[in-house]
Amino acid sequence: MHSFVAILPLLSGCVFAPGADAPASQPLDLAPAAQAFELAQPGQTLALLDDPALWLPFDPACPALILGDGGVERWQGDCAMADGGMVFGSLEHFVGADHRWVAGNGLQVVDAVGATILYLDGAVELLSAGELASIGASFTACGFERPCALGAATVDLALSVFPYSGYPSRYDLAVEGAVATAQLEPTAVSGTVSIDLEVCGIEPSSGTLLVHGDAPWGLDFDGASACDACAATAFEGLPVGPGCADWL
Repeated sequence: MHSFVAILPLLSGCVFAPGADAPASQPLDLAPAAQAFELAQPGQTLALLDDPALWLPFDPACPALILGDGGVERWQGDCAMADGGMVFGSLEHFVGADHRWVAGNGLQVVDAVGATILYLDGAVELLSAGELASIGASFTACGFERPCALGAATVDLALSVFPYSGYPSRYDLAVEGAVATAQLEPTAVSGTVSIDLEVCGIEPSSGTLLVHGDAPWGLDFDGASACDACAATAFEGLPVGPGCADWL
């Protein structure tokens, strides 16, 4: 089993929320909350667990695939590709019956003009028990769902998805952890939401999301009854009106 080293601690003092004395009548800017929720969803994390041959550069020799003991694949970089690009670092990948993990060790793919198009440093591990998938993720990455031109995203998350066979259309998601990008300062996120894209494709059908800081936001979703991309919003525990954003 791969061991994780947390790279982004849960922070209680760094938030995007306005100061505690901000009048409730001011327009609510929940775009950062939506960005944090997007990063906390399992899409990018699960994409990393796919067969690396699907997302690594198509080159017969670089990176080199080395089959290790116990079914572990190692993709070794520090080599040049035929198109003039380079691969640095390495990647390890394992798939078992109810256990999968991937670990990037400074894996970086650079194209022929020197631009980074893929980066992964850190690890993801998935354990499944029936329809419950438990996921641990601690990594910095770009080039998957997030283009490297925007900078890498860093996540340190514990996720559970149920039922796993319902993902990505209909499932319950529990999340606890923290996320950050160049545009989003470190933000702690926790909560449990239900997502059913047939019922509502723009917000969770139900559930509560907390964005933690000195003065936390609370977001209660009701997409099953009012699919309008707006959540009942509380600031420091006090209702401050609907908060609307691009949630899904």
